[in-house]
Amino acid sequence: MSANLVVQSQSARRTGTTAVTREIGVHHVGATALTREQVELVKRTIAKDATDDELALFIQQCNRTGLDPFAKQIYAIKRWDKAANRDVMAVQVGIDGFRLIAQRTGEYAGQTPAEWCGADGVWRDVWLSDEPPLAARVGVLRRGFAAPLYGVATLAEYGQTTREGALTKFWRQLTPTMLAKCAESQSLRRAFPLELSGLYTPEESASMHEDRPAPAALPPRDEVVSVLKVPGSSTHFVGHGGMLIEDVPDDVLRQVIAWVEKDPKRIQKHAILRGGCEEILLRRASVEDVATATPDVEAA
Repeated sequence: MSANLVVQSQSARRTGTTAVTREIGVHHVGATALTREQVELVKRTIAKDATDDELALFIQQCNRTGLDPFAKQIYAIKRWDKAANRDVMAVQVGIDGFRLIAQRTGEYAGQTPAEWCGADGVWRDVWLSDEPPLAARVGVLRRGFAAPLYGVATLAEYGQTTREGALTKFWRQLTPTMLAKCAESQSLRRAFPLELSGLYTPEESASMHEDRPAPAALPPRDEVVSVLKVPGSSTHFVGHGGMLIEDVPDDVLRQVIAWVEKDPKRIQKHAILRGGCEEILLRRASVEDVATATPDVEAA
């Protein structure tokens, strides 16, 4: 059976009808109406943190491709968008989803074995060197075409790296496999542009998005620290090894107060913090005054 799941509107549930529905495009699982709670489950898991509009877009892509997100053939992934300065949803299709779409056309005739090459440019059908391959290629066969349609993926183009420029652990350990997936998805898109246009695998997509910006550096310690944390009554000075505020030196407490008072927004935001620092300073001053005023009994 090949029927779509549907999201049933609240008004339809109240009237007991299914006149107003929105397809969610999960095939081969039977016709089932999803409640709002089930839709929220999809948003928390398959399309995690998606807005209603993003979920609708994801559903549309599921319907268009006929892929099943519950079978991990298609994904809704949040990626950092530099232009929007926030996370946005991107629809990605696993390599198995690509193969399934190609197979359903009835024109997919298989593919050539994956091959890899290094700096010498010689293609090999197995990669045994300790050094990672620099490129991979895969050819897809489509009925009616005289030759395979090849996709070539280079490490320089697709390899995912850390901020320091080194390959990520996953890419470092599985370089041949990752490059072959990128090359295969390229060749499948070339062979079946109508069905796969605009769709990319996770291995390809990561190289197309900007990294999330690094968090802003904390102000210098001598200028002062904004990292005092006041969770309820237990105040911790995170910037100095997590010590209690009572153990923070006077000069640092004064620096914190001065830092807060530099900006009206900080005064409002960190009123409790400033008050806590001032309270500790006053308490210590009072103790010192009492100690000074108390006669030395032994001396007497």
